[in-house]
Amino acid sequence: KTHALLDELEKTLASGVKANEIAYVSFTRQGTYQGVDLAKDKFDLTEADCVYFKTLHSLAYHCLECSPDQIIGYRDLQPMISKLNLHHNQFNTIDSKLNIAKNKQDLDAISKEAYKGVSLGQVRLTTEVYEEYKKLLKKLDFADLLLLVKEQKTTIPVKVVFIDEAQDLTRLQWQVVLQFFKDTPNWIIAGDPNQSIFEWAGADVPYF
Repeated sequence: KTHALLDELEKTLASGVKANEIAYVSFTRQGTYQGVDLAKDKFDLTEADCVYFKTLHSLAYHCLECSPDQIIGYRDLQPMISKLNLHHNQFNTIDSKLNIAKNKQDLDAISKEAYKGVSLGQVRLTTEVYEEYKKLLKKLDFADLLLLVKEQKTTIPVKVVFIDEAQDLTRLQWQVVLQFFKDTPNWIIAGDPNQSIFEWAGADVPYF
């Protein structure tokens, strides 16, 4: 599949489209950077040529002109976790479920279910406090990057977009892809429904 995409990339470059007029995106770093590395070697491209060869989260980070200190980290969260009397693994469970709910675009799901070692009350309180805590710190998590791109209707000025491992995109990620490239005339989408391994994290295989 990757070699087929590189063949299409070669045709695109041979047609006169410049590398910086092409986006090559994937859900995973492995999927994106495998394509980037092969493209650089095969077509003698530089890092500057591959400005839009990124994961969706990296593209959002780039387009929003974020800095590393704007992304919330574990150290930022420690005071909040302590105040809520949670163990770190309890918070990680809630955080993971909240991220999945955002990616499925089903935020109601997070307030309806208790999880192993976490009561429903803890889930509801933690998610409410977490969202307000991020606002207080003026920081974002990775799902927020995608939601902000969607909210701001950000577009990327390219002529061709390649989307690899498309079977693993979530509903939110599809919405971001459609927003990013709504003005892009040429799309090449590749994926294999039988290779989907991220349905547990919200991958929307039927949509693909």
